[in-house]
Amino acid sequence: MNDQEIGALIAVIGLLSQLAGAVLLVGLFAALLRSHPRPQPYFRQWTLGWAALVVALCGVGSQYAFPHLMAVEALAPRAANLVYQCGKLLYVACLLAGTLNFVRGSRPRVFMRWAVPVALAYALLSTVLSGPFLNAVMVFQTPVLVAPFLVCAWLLLRTASST
Repeated sequence: MNDQEIGALIAVIGLLSQLAGAVLLVGLFAALLRSHPRPQPYFRQWTLGWAALVVALCGVGSQYAFPHLMAVEALAPRAANLVYQCGKLLYVACLLAGTLNFVRGSRPRVFMRWAVPVALAYALLSTVLSGPFLNAVMVFQTPVLVAPFLVCAWLLLRTASST
């Protein structure tokens, strides 16, 4: 194996690990949603978030699974990148909506009513600007993901320290 093949193998193993973890979390939150005496909206949002991440990872996985198609069809990598970007941004929106509901009681529908269109518009714009390159998509994605993760962490830590 050469260095490029080893790098590709590591990337595929990493992707499969993330995908397996996300699928397990979808199952966990779906079970929590069903088993809770009063199903909570934050469980639903977190379940939808992890499901969106599974879709996003499938977008990346399609690039590894179908390299010939990605090389032959000019729009194939862009379509896979769009699936990835949409899924990842919706994942973060759902996690934030669930966290806001858990911590503050904010209704997820109100937040998602504007977050979904904004996430999808940003995904489309960033995918068009990135071209067929997945790494370029991630450059556009990183600043938009960091802030919601920090907000979620801050809100949850603040809630945990007040109990």
